[in-house]
Amino acid sequence: MRALTIGLLTAALAVAGCSEKTQDAAGTAATSAANDTAANVDQMGEAIQNGAVAVGNAADDAGESVANGAAVTEADLQDTSVADAKRD
Repeated sequence: MRALTIGLLTAALAVAGCSEKTQDAAGTAATSAANDTAANVDQMGEAIQNGAVAVGNAADDAGESVANGAAVTEADLQDTSVADAKRD
């Protein structure tokens, strides 16, 4: 009976040790997944910011193109230079 008790106790300790290793591995995996998610969110934030800057630059360029086109049209209509039309 004593040998059986010692055997069961040894088996229980082995399972408990394995369970702790499994818990540690699961904790490590969860931490790694959280770190990966945080890194991905940071990269998405940077991509969104870069996209917003690009859109802003394109809008500025479009505005300048429209202003230049309007100045050229005004210069043609008023028979004046584009520089004079831009000053108006």
